[in-house]
Amino acid sequence: MFHSDHLFKYRAFYVTLFSIHHPFTVNEISKYSDVISWGSCTYSIYESSYNQTLFCNVGLNFNKNIAWNTKLRSLDKLSCNHLQAVYYDETELPLSAEKEVYMITDCLMSYFCNNRDPQNKYPELPDIQSWFEKDYSKTITEEVQNYIEDYERGHLYINAVLLSESFYNFVLSQILIRNKKFRVTSFLDLLE
Repeated sequence: MFHSDHLFKYRAFYVTLFSIHHPFTVNEISKYSDVISWGSCTYSIYESSYNQTLFCNVGLNFNKNIAWNTKLRSLDKLSCNHLQAVYYDETELPLSAEKEVYMITDCLMSYFCNNRDPQNKYPELPDIQSWFEKDYSKTITEEVQNYIEDYERGHLYINAVLLSESFYNFVLSQILIRNKKFRVTSFLDLLE
């Protein structure tokens, strides 16, 4: 795990993780703009008039390690449908990971409250906050593989894992143990 074949096999997962956390320069973002994961233009929202939940795609939109300036905003490739566009404010970039974790929980609660079964039973909600706050420093590689597989299946909690700096630091440290010369930008060069 964490070797180059593994990174390429699960490139969507790793590109998303790097897009959220890597301290790209504006020039690097411009160069890799078609490779990186930009994410959605706004937080997850529950639209009650449509009884629809629009979950945020995570990516560069949450990267607090880059300088969000006018030049960067002009490169904007965030996904944004007509409902999300109502809530879009480019001055909010980067979006707050903490707020998104709260919004996911709020969306789930709103959805379940409006769609409960006839006997008024509520399903048990996943604890999204705990996935975000978890200390991943003692994670085992099998756990990471499970997260990757859950990412591919579209499991909702995985956004909280991806947004976690602790998770990113663990994964990057494991990659660097196996390849001391690894650079995120070198990996992205191979994907262009």
